[in-house]
Amino acid sequence: MASPSDIRRARQLAQATLADLDSLDTFRRNSGDAGLQSMLSRIHQRRWAQSSRLLEWAGRQMGGVVPEISADQGEAASGTTQPPSVESPAHPAVSDIVNVTDDLVRFTVPRPTDFRFEPGQSVKVGLGDVRRSFSIVSAPHEPQLEFFVELVPGGRMSEQMRNLKVGQPIDLGQPKGGLRFDNRFANHLMISTVTGINPFISILRNAFQQTDPGHRFHVLQGASYQDEFGYADELTRLATAHPDRVCYLATVSRPDENRNAGWSGCTGRVDSLMEDYIREAGLKPEDTLVYLCGHSGMIDALTPRCRALGFEVRTESYD
Repeated sequence: MASPSDIRRARQLAQATLADLDSLDTFRRNSGDAGLQSMLSRIHQRRWAQSSRLLEWAGRQMGGVVPEISADQGEAASGTTQPPSVESPAHPAVSDIVNVTDDLVRFTVPRPTDFRFEPGQSVKVGLGDVRRSFSIVSAPHEPQLEFFVELVPGGRMSEQMRNLKVGQPIDLGQPKGGLRFDNRFANHLMISTVTGINPFISILRNAFQQTDPGHRFHVLQGASYQDEFGYADELTRLATAHPDRVCYLATVSRPDENRNAGWSGCTGRVDSLMEDYIREAGLKPEDTLVYLCGHSGMIDALTPRCRALGFEVRTESYD
């Protein structure tokens, strides 16, 4: 085990680095050069990871706790405390942007080394002085963090997103919340509108890392227009490859508009399909969990109806 003085020096070095990072981050934010911002973000990420490892090492040396040491003490204090929490955001640079429609954008950033999350979780994303929580589309094993975002006219974050560029750094907070997969149920009925599909993609990608995930997924998605199904191809391929495990049903609510010309799938609002689907699929409350994600109108409509049928319901609103 390391000596108290070794642990003290490790903590002092980590804390000095964290102080330097505050100055580095201020300089990055004030820089108008996107290339310089990207470079500083990468430096920030590496130095933050080094500091985190030092603090974790100090904690392990003391069995999970770190002596309460002041900067000018030559010996460890007699009391102990938990190691300080690391809350600084990561600053990865945008690596890819796809404009799915005029109001829907998909973008990716490299996953920071120490960024860990569970399928279905959300993270607070920062652009400039604006912060919003977005569900993570990626699964935890993937090297990129993927986001699928709806742009709202006049929204502060939406206006930032419309000007997003490859190479531009973003702020990432700590992952939390979201719709979490519950493996106690054999069947998972996942109902969404447009970008509400995000946590379900994360859960499915994670599940199908395995040869047989041992669960059945029923994915219902609604949108106004057929081009708003950002992951329809991926979900269709998954359902085709695993017909005994995945069913994907998409529906458009404005079938007569020109933008939906050629659409041959289901029509109507997604909440209008729920009861018929449950009956035809033979889903039972005792082995089925219902997840609802997206527009609050859909969630408000379906939550009491699902519960009246005896189903447990988990929800996340994107309004």
